[in-house]
Amino acid sequence: MSIIVSIMVAGLGLAPCSTSTIKDQLSVGGIGQQYLAGTGGVTTSEGNRTLTLQHNNRGYFANRCVDGYANNMFTSVPLLGKEIRFQVDVSELSCGCNGAFYLVDMPGPEPGQSKDYYCDANDVNNQWCTEMDIMEANSHGFGMTAHACHTNYSSDTCDKSGCGKIQNSYYNSGYGVGGHNIDTSRPFNVSIRFITKDGVLSNISGQLSQSSMPGISLDQVCSKGEGYLKSMTESLQKGMVLVYSLWGTTMTWLDKCPPSEKCNTSGNLHVSDVWIGDF
Repeated sequence: MSIIVSIMVAGLGLAPCSTSTIKDQLSVGGIGQQYLAGTGGVTTSEGNRTLTLQHNNRGYFANRCVDGYANNMFTSVPLLGKEIRFQVDVSELSCGCNGAFYLVDMPGPEPGQSKDYYCDANDVNNQWCTEMDIMEANSHGFGMTAHACHTNYSSDTCDKSGCGKIQNSYYNSGYGVGGHNIDTSRPFNVSIRFITKDGVLSNISGQLSQSSMPGISLDQVCSKGEGYLKSMTESLQKGMVLVYSLWGTTMTWLDKCPPSEKCNTSGNLHVSDVWIGDF
């Protein structure tokens, strides 16, 4: 691993960077240009406003140009009292796929098996940490889920199942291909707010919206009480790292599709116009 460059030129964004782990940049409203660091399979378009991700890849927002991974390369965004919004196109994601856009309290203390300092609430890289799934989705299902941890990094103290809300045809939510609230055959908008009371996280409120459609409200995403949300306050206050991924074979918990309907791995995830700021 070697650090090559990391400079911000006024009005121009980050300096060009092409390494084994960084191939592109994304323009993010509120925090500026971000390197896209990860396994690959990602491109940007429309003036670096749209991220397109291929199946079986994961990546992170970063602010340092690094060949390989370093624990100080990732962009940690304070989100307590803030909002994240973006447009997403999941029309190519069939049953069984999981197109995800989420937050984790990385870097972990060690590189881990994947050598990228990744951590989450399910110990994917042998490191546990707080996770907030803003979106896990395909064209048949959508989930927004909080995963609190009592102690980050050290042991299995995380809520692996999480606390959240799922939208799909099984729950008659109007989400899906030709859905009456969100039609996933075309792009739609996702927003999430981290609402506080007396400086402590008190509510996570989500919204799915789409032109000429009623949309779906996801207010009170987590119903496990004030203590659960309070345990996520420190991570959101100090800053979490935005992660994007596309993976999966079957996702019956998400889309309620028959297990025989496998993910069509030729489909891509498209995320556009990411913005982070006050609400």
